[in-house]
Amino acid sequence: EDFNISEILFEIEKETLMIDNKHEFEFRFMQDAHVYADKNWIKQAVRIFIENAIKFTPEKGKISVYGFLDEEFYAIRIKDTGIGIDKKDLPKIFDRLYRAEESRNRQIGGHGLGLSIAKIIIVGHKGKIKVKSNKGQGAEFTILLPHL
Repeated sequence: EDFNISEILFEIEKETLMIDNKHEFEFRFMQDAHVYADKNWIKQAVRIFIENAIKFTPEKGKISVYGFLDEEFYAIRIKDTGIGIDKKDLPKIFDRLYRAEESRNRQIGGHGLGLSIAKIIIVGHKGKIKVKSNKGQGAEFTILLPHL
């Protein structure tokens, strides 16, 4: 369906702030745009990235979620101050069941499916995902969705 992306971004902001009070959050949606997509699937994909940021960012760490227009795409950027991703792991993070060494401990949990599911959703909507990260310096994921 055709919808304003801000509809789901504001829902995600409200839900995230209700379930997590251990991190500092910054939500900033500079512009809005119409996208043609499955609203629930896009919401699920964005949640996966935010849940990963929560999981890999120590308490009191900062997680920022920005929304803005980027040429023919609407960009949703999720940036954290967490443990980051080692350069050698970056090419594999979207592989099913892949978990980097730091994420294997039982306290962090997970099954290694989230990012692969998010990628299927985003690419299935003709979108793209960009990743920037250095071990120990947090991670930044940018979802790019075509807008109308």
